[in-house]
Amino acid sequence: REIDELMNKSDLSDREFASAISLILKRYALQCFPRHEVASLTGEKWLKFLDEAAPPGQFVSGPGRALTGVYASECTVDRTALAALARQWIKKVRCHTGRGSHK
Repeated sequence: REIDELMNKSDLSDREFASAISLILKRYALQCFPRHEVASLTGEKWLKFLDEAAPPGQFVSGPGRALTGVYASECTVDRTALAALARQWIKKVRCHTGRGSHK
């Protein structure tokens, strides 16, 4: 739902969009994995973590790479591809039982 809402916000910059997607994924990951494994992840480590759980290579070298754009001077995002990847990651992780477990 949150991803759909972001897709409808035309006033967000690409940087804001990527940052919001990353935040959604981080919040979800914190519910599915131990906090000590997830909370401090940023940059390449965050992308590698995301790639371990869902479509390999799609964060490190695919559309998910845009998540590191929030730290760059220029940030260009394929919003449709990034939103689709985030949805796919959430569906693949399928966390239903709370923190510390995933499927």
